Amino acid sequence: MSFNKRRELLSELEKMRNSILMSLVYSKHAEMSTDDASLIYEVLKQTIKKRKEGVEKVEILLDSLGGEAAAAYKIVTLIREYAKKFNVIVLEKAKSAATLLALGSDRIYMTRYAELGPIDPIVSHPIMTSIMIPARAVEEFIDHVLPKLFSKYGPRIADYFMKIDYNHVGFCRASIEEAKKYAELLLKRYHMKNKTQEEIERVIEKLLAYPSHDFVINFKEAKELGLNIDLLPSDQEDIIWQLYQEYKESLNDVVLIVETKDFSREVRRPKVTIW
Repeated sequence: MSFNKRRELLSELEKMRNSILMSLVYSKHAEMSTDDASLIYEVLKQTIKKRKEGVEKVEILLDSLGGEAAAAYKIVTLIREYAKKFNVIVLEKAKSAATLLALGSDRIYMTRYAELGPIDPIVSHPIMTSIMIPARAVEEFIDHVLPKLFSKYGPRIADYFMKIDYNHVGFCRASIEEAKKYAELLLKRYHMKNKTQEEIERVIEKLLAYPSHDFVINFKEAKELGLNIDLLPSDQEDIIWQLYQEYKESLNDVVLIVETKDFSREVRRPKVTIW
């Protein structure tokens, strides 16, 4: 479907929400990258220049399986250079680094079918680099699975597992700590700025403790975590659903769409597989 149809839907939703809406929508074969911040900068700056008005509130329409924690942090701080208020609207999913991005908002809005996820960063597979895997999966293997294998099979498997790239293991551990630190900064400065350090740490620990990368954190679960979150009204949810269907079709050819009703950028780059 064309940008013209998406523009109509974005315009209708903007009138309802009294904000600048910006879509940040990734295909299932794309990770969030720090390079994406430059696209957001370009589209947002052009939009503000065209409208010739002050920016009171920017809302991101977000759909992503995740990516780099640093990307989420960079995108949040960039948008907040322009907007007094910043909200995130989850189209269908905001997992991993996308959940982290949402933690930098003042408020999160979800549909009844939307989901967040654990703040478990994804990293490239040490051998098959076009495959992205949860950093915690590597850590879990080293800390829990590997000791059991050595205990059961002894030296027979030692040679095989000595082929592990321990630099990559270290990188995975560092990525998890990085995501944890960014979550603390974003919650403390923005999303939970009126909460205690203890409350903030409790939310972070919960977001790190879910058993799998793709664990579904729906509206009810997110609310119980203590996040500032609301369900969208039904009329707005209907528009969001139409937009989501438009984006799904458009993402057959591209991996990322960044757009407002005024400007659109579609990104083509090598596809990756995200586990």
